[in-house]
Amino acid sequence: MQPKIGMFDSGVGGLTVARAVRERLPQSSLIYFGDTARAPYGCRSKEELMVFGQEIIGFLISRQVDVVVVACNTSSAHVLEELREVCSVPVIGMIDAAIALAGRCAPGKRVGVLATEATVASGAFERRAMQWNEERPEAERLVWTVSQACPRFVPLVEAGLSDSAEALAAARAYGEAILRTKTEAVILGCTHYPFLRGALRACLGPDVLLLDPADEVAKFVAHGAFGGVRGLRFEDREIGQGAEPPNVRYYVSGSTDLFWQAGRVLMGEGFARELVRQGQLNDVDVGMVRIQP
Repeated sequence: MQPKIGMFDSGVGGLTVARAVRERLPQSSLIYFGDTARAPYGCRSKEELMVFGQEIIGFLISRQVDVVVVACNTSSAHVLEELREVCSVPVIGMIDAAIALAGRCAPGKRVGVLATEATVASGAFERRAMQWNEERPEAERLVWTVSQACPRFVPLVEAGLSDSAEALAAARAYGEAILRTKTEAVILGCTHYPFLRGALRACLGPDVLLLDPADEVAKFVAHGAFGGVRGLRFEDREIGQGAEPPNVRYYVSGSTDLFWQAGRVLMGEGFARELVRQGQLNDVDVGMVRIQP
């Protein structure tokens, strides 16, 4: 059996992480859950995020995943540690990977983040940046400049409007804070935002570095998920004779057609409609709190 990676997000945004994981770990199987019926998460309370996370992790564990990736910055910012406490497999979030990427690519530079309202309100990025700075010499520290909430971004991506005039207008509005503070590197602090890279680049210009943590998270999965738990890295596992081929499935709580249409923009023609299925959270009995979408 090949290892199974479980992953969830409020919708299609986490596919940016799924793609990076598939590229780095092509031999692994992937079970993805997009909670499209309750998206966006950026305006949800911590209590709601915890319930949603428990439900979805229960769904993933019922399918025997070996590790869970919380491919949602909002959930990572608010309930990652709590989810780790109730999960029987390793749980990897987005924030640490994002700051590690910024520290490697923009040491000593002015760094900011574009994120959801809930993520910005949590202060998670700033706290982790401060921890990063405390552990490093002055020349390698990050100069934090701005945390900009972008409430219009996720609905645009979920609606398949990443390349629309509306997306460009929203990027221009949110980008003002980046330009005003002379920020040199911007963390895309929501997994939906890489869909908007074209609009952001048009508004911010060629000199602002856009940091997408997706591949950094994939590295964390490859090198960290099993290192401290089973003493084995994913990359150390080889497909031998008789091994099952990698299996990829995408589940959503809302419309499968809308998810497939938006996801195909990122994943390409190989993102087949038959890979997307309806995920029924209320059918999972794992002793966790459950509510209806």
